[in-house]
Amino acid sequence: MKRLCLFAGYDKKGIIHDYVIYYVKELSALSDVYYMADNEISDEEKSKIMPYVKGVYGFHHKKYDFGSWQELIKIIGWEKILEYDEIILANDSCFGPLYNIKPVLEYAGQNNCDFWGIQTGTIEHIHLQTYFIVLKKQVAASKVFKDFFESVKEHKDKHEIIVYNEIRFTKLLLEAGFKAKKLINTHAGLYGEWRTCVKLGIPLIKTAVFKDIHEQHRFQTLTGYDKLIKKYAKNYNIELIDNYIKEMNIQRDYKNPDMKYRLYSIKRALKDFRKWLIQIRIRKKVKIIRIFGIYLVDYLENDLEPLFTTDQLKKFF
Repeated sequence: MKRLCLFAGYDKKGIIHDYVIYYVKELSALSDVYYMADNEISDEEKSKIMPYVKGVYGFHHKKYDFGSWQELIKIIGWEKILEYDEIILANDSCFGPLYNIKPVLEYAGQNNCDFWGIQTGTIEHIHLQTYFIVLKKQVAASKVFKDFFESVKEHKDKHEIIVYNEIRFTKLLLEAGFKAKKLINTHAGLYGEWRTCVKLGIPLIKTAVFKDIHEQHRFQTLTGYDKLIKKYAKNYNIELIDNYIKEMNIQRDYKNPDMKYRLYSIKRALKDFRKWLIQIRIRKKVKIIRIFGIYLVDYLENDLEPLFTTDQLKKFF
């Protein structure tokens, strides 16, 4: 299986962090990686990933991840792209992979779907979240795929970016008749329920989980994050996360939190326990009834089929 990985990066200081180097290195063992940042990159920074990529570029195109993938497609060319069996779209918004994802890619490559991702989002329409998506050759060769990437343009509003790019991308491919799947059948959020995601075998953790800006969306505490990750991802170097926290000047010590954060964590844990005891969500497109952690009803209109059961995925880590 010949794979191409288009990797999108961004750092306001133009730094390629250690966790990104590791991520790119792991992907390079499975694919030909091309890296594009939506910022200028010095030769010194480029040299960090040069051993693992076919090309590394960076300039302010102001079109975020989809713009970086668009620019890489222009550089590589459609003729070259169609030499590959699969295309991976990835970005630097995640720590990982937490375990060897080669078996996951190999199994998914033999599955009867045309493209797949880790998780679905539910804003406006069901869509694959684009921090990691794999597309098979028939998708890359399609007119709808080519037309979409030729239409990518600058957006200043984040919600507009999600609607016009991320949501529209899945929607257009599904309307063209392509079949999509997600990794496993869970609606646990990568921000709010990051611990659950790790335990389920999702191989990536959002870097933004560790930033205070997402405090209100995070239901599960970060206290002892290192112990949890070491337990479920034995081969992942926790220092990659520790170093990022230091480099980004994140002040809170999640390993040895102050009393205020401990109290906050207890409050969050009680809320999470209450959700575990009983959770009922009945909306037009979402119906969830869960008692003692067991889903009696778990329905999301037009949801995508999973590639793996949780037990199947856990065999890989």
